[in-house]
Amino acid sequence: MFSAQTTIRPVLYFFCLYFWISAAFSQSPGKNGDITQAQKWVDEAYSYFRQNPDTAVYFLQKALPLFERQGEWTAYGNAMNGLVACYIGKEDYSLAESYGQQAIVLIGNHSGKNTEVYADALNNMGALYRLQGNLNFALENYQEALSITESQDSLNPLAISRLYYNMGIIYRRRGEPGLAIKFHTKALENGREELPPNDPRLIQIQFAIARVYTDQKDWKKALSENFLCLKLLEVGNPSSTFRDRINVHNQLAQIYLELNKTDSAAAHVRLAAKIQAKYGPYREQVGENIMGEIAQRKHRYPEALSHYRKAQKLRFEEWGSLGTSPDIANSYKTIGRLFEEIGRYDSAVVYYQHALKFLCSPYKDTLPAATNILHPFDAIPILEAIARAEIAGGGQNYWVPAMAACKLADTTISRLRHTYREDNAKLHLAQTFRPTYETGIALFFQKFKETGQTAFLEGAFQFSEKSRFMALTDALQSTGAKLSVGIPDSIRRKEQRILITRTFYQEKLFQETQKGAQADTVKIKKWRGTLFEAEEEYNQLIRYLETAFPAYYQLKYDESTTTVAEIQRMLPDPDAIMLEYFWGEKNIYVFCLNSQTINGYYLEKTDSISEIVDKIRYFLHRPDYGAGVWETFSRNSYTLYENLISPALKNHPSGKLFIIPDGPLSYIPFEILLTQMPDMARSPQVMSSDFRHLPYLIRQFEISYGLSARLFFHSLPRITSPEKLLATFSPTYPDSMRLTYSRENASAIASLKNGRTFLDKEATKTTFHQEAHHFRILHLAMHGFANEEEPLLAHLLFSAEADSVGGNQLHAFELYNMLIPADLVVLAACETSEGKLIPGEGVMSLARAFRYAGCEAMVSSLWQADGRATADILLQFYKLLFDGNSKTSALRQARLRFLDQCTPDLVHPYYWANHILIGNPAAIDTGIASRWYWLLVVLGGGIVTFIVFRRRKMKISGD
Repeated sequence: MFSAQTTIRPVLYFFCLYFWISAAFSQSPGKNGDITQAQKWVDEAYSYFRQNPDTAVYFLQKALPLFERQGEWTAYGNAMNGLVACYIGKEDYSLAESYGQQAIVLIGNHSGKNTEVYADALNNMGALYRLQGNLNFALENYQEALSITESQDSLNPLAISRLYYNMGIIYRRRGEPGLAIKFHTKALENGREELPPNDPRLIQIQFAIARVYTDQKDWKKALSENFLCLKLLEVGNPSSTFRDRINVHNQLAQIYLELNKTDSAAAHVRLAAKIQAKYGPYREQVGENIMGEIAQRKHRYPEALSHYRKAQKLRFEEWGSLGTSPDIANSYKTIGRLFEEIGRYDSAVVYYQHALKFLCSPYKDTLPAATNILHPFDAIPILEAIARAEIAGGGQNYWVPAMAACKLADTTISRLRHTYREDNAKLHLAQTFRPTYETGIALFFQKFKETGQTAFLEGAFQFSEKSRFMALTDALQSTGAKLSVGIPDSIRRKEQRILITRTFYQEKLFQETQKGAQADTVKIKKWRGTLFEAEEEYNQLIRYLETAFPAYYQLKYDESTTTVAEIQRMLPDPDAIMLEYFWGEKNIYVFCLNSQTINGYYLEKTDSISEIVDKIRYFLHRPDYGAGVWETFSRNSYTLYENLISPALKNHPSGKLFIIPDGPLSYIPFEILLTQMPDMARSPQVMSSDFRHLPYLIRQFEISYGLSARLFFHSLPRITSPEKLLATFSPTYPDSMRLTYSRENASAIASLKNGRTFLDKEATKTTFHQEAHHFRILHLAMHGFANEEEPLLAHLLFSAEADSVGGNQLHAFELYNMLIPADLVVLAACETSEGKLIPGEGVMSLARAFRYAGCEAMVSSLWQADGRATADILLQFYKLLFDGNSKTSALRQARLRFLDQCTPDLVHPYYWANHILIGNPAAIDTGIASRWYWLLVVLGGGIVTFIVFRRRKMKISGD
């Protein structure tokens, strides 16, 4: 991938100097001779800047004292800003910083801190900090400059465009692609107000968007955006846009290389070289690096190394004076990767360590302190590579440097995650650095194998825990922190207003974009702008909370981990077992905990294991009783049990089983795995009823599922608990969508505990928003729709509302903005546990969204439910639950009773294994205890009354 600095020079030309130049020309020369002469020198400086920045510096330095003498401070500030931009272009960063600091002070004192010229000075410092690798300082300067620019009476769309663009670059470098796209898109919108479509500045922004899609490996969009850039560049002056064309061809070459189309990659490198031959050398190192990668893939290692060394030399010539440079680091990393591939692990480690040096300041030791890492997103994969090479090298003391690198990578990921503003960025982070945690787990397992010490197994388990559900964990921690510290009502109301606004426009955008070619682009642009402003307002509010409420900040960013011993203490009884899985690129790791011990093992992740999981998932989605289905399912189910369950349960024949699935295992109900292989030879004719008598795992264990061990028993603090027990929702649909048994089932369930029923026209989205937080149990009998492409658009379908502008779809993103303190939500709908699988963050489902909203436990579906079977099982589930059974026990008994008693056409697991319990499995106090209490009170009162009456009677008799 390209580094942040791939196109920095043209960016500086167009996005630093252009606005200094525009400001300089906007100054009236006036009648004074000094000012007229000074303005002429500024004009001369502009004409020389790109060809000869030294001459530009000369003329600016002549102009400065004349502006100062006449007190023309705005013109003076513009000239100072131009001088800073010149030194940045000359790569004299020490002088650039010196003049930049002077400009900030002088302009602030004389022109004021709320002027455009001061904003330009801040933008220059932002560019300088970005080059130096201090991305946080850069962002702060850009944000302040943007605030000043947007506060002016006369808005400057180009200046705003420049700042949005620069902030987008920062967000991309920090690993926040969603925000990068948003800010670049805003930059385009503002720039298009003043510039023609083929203006080089707009093409630069378009190219930046293409780079974000390349980082995300969204090859279709990346190719589309790059070819759009080429098409726009064909219209311009070739001599002034040749650098841009080279950048686009280089990026296209990188994309084709990632797609393993080496011939196409080489063709674009040659096109870039052809342009360089005509107009002059530019970014030759990128082409050299790509040709090196092509040679390495073809195992032509000497040739690859030659290209890599040329790229390294060119990069050092360009960026070496900076001290830190992702470009130079990338060169060392690339050479280290080559040495690792050919088995020269010592050399690989040396090059990886050199790479790390160019991402840190200062860096004197073998590994830096986490606080010294200036480019964390680039440093994390290098730290993982160091650990990987140390493990592969297998030296006598490999463990020490390998573990130090893994732990530093983990710390860096945590620090980076806490700077992110969006969940999508955290999802991207979890997915990108999943291999880092797999390397750490492999290292701990290797030491456990060598020593037999369970401390290493516990370390592997902690790495498994840290790798999963970063976004969800942070969200729950943030919500819990707000509830714990007592945020004032006024701030909570403001937060709620912002969240309502944000949710409203998210839904409006979704509805409009679904219209395709008929969508109103004017509305989309307007709503995107409003949504952007709401999100910025929300981020400002969160920053205020973190500053004004130290306890909130401390709780929100608490990095303390849940230890194995703490998890063991939370297990409800001695026979309870927790199985946690890590589905890696190379291996599947299994951890088994009970109240006393921890064990673990791993197996190689072969194609056959993945294939079996896919086949079982296919089988479960279709109630097929055809020839061979029973036998195929039995073999696959038992094979999965033998590999993923049996070794962990050797000494545990039955009990409570808590499962933390991972990867594709998240789509499988473990209840249907077979603990024994049935006799295949007993009969050539298999009847559908034979599915009834298979030795399913559910016959031995109560099974519930968790997202992670530390979230299994996690509860949000509650200011007030829901005062009512049960509410059921069953909407009305058109005949073509009607759900059988749904309405009757919801009413029957509510009648068990005098619950509140919201049926037909009452079962609206608005009612749910108003009422959900009042109930401890929510039963939602309605259509649910997963969305694997856009998980946040998964939704539940309520009854239509005539006057509602929000529609009748409750989307996952809306649940993320709600607080639902329910003990249990039963999603008696289809596909509520289905969704897009994101490595490290699990299945992005509606069930996960309800957990995000604060629900402690969910019963949700893994595939399209059968109405009759769902109604029978869930009604029985509630009866058992209200009799005092735990959630897991109630669901297990309900399913087993259905399986044992149903007609032969319903014994297929499709009918009875669909719903699973996610979250806290404990029983719910539904008033049984209080009934016994009052019964005892009445009995006690009766006994006392009887004794008093008896004594009084005896006394009367005695008298």
